[in-house]
Amino acid sequence: MKNPWQIRSLEMGSLFCTALAIGLLQVLSAIGYPVSYPEPIFLMCVAIASFLGGARMGVASAAIMVIYGIAYLAASNTLLEFSHANVNRLLVLGLTTPVIAMLAGLYKEMAARQTIETDERLRDLVQGLDAIVWEADPEMKRFAFVSSMAGSMLGYPPEQ
Repeated sequence: MKNPWQIRSLEMGSLFCTALAIGLLQVLSAIGYPVSYPEPIFLMCVAIASFLGGARMGVASAAIMVIYGIAYLAASNTLLEFSHANVNRLLVLGLTTPVIAMLAGLYKEMAARQTIETDERLRDLVQGLDAIVWEADPEMKRFAFVSSMAGSMLGYPPEQ
């Protein structure tokens, strides 16, 4: 189980990716190199945010990217005036980013669940062996894992 600080840092990292993309687009525009088609950058950031922070952070990133897309693709010096092509681009962006966020978030949850199930199967397999299985942490100079068979074979509980 991850501690709350790890979870919070992943969520912040996912939103940092979104902010970084927006900053990059702003800098490129300011120095005279505007990105004509920012949608792949938007979609990539939403996917990264979803994979790092889960579906909730992905949807938040998608919302931020759609709002920024509205400002980025608007006609110069106006906020809600768009060319017909840019309206279509915004519609596609508005429909695809939440879907990508949800799919990437679901994939992350499925991968985490599968990892837990694999760990449980491996632990059951190791505990069922008629042998002492152990894992050491060389940095901490202690055992990270000792199978339950150690207690019956050596007379010491695995915790010792």
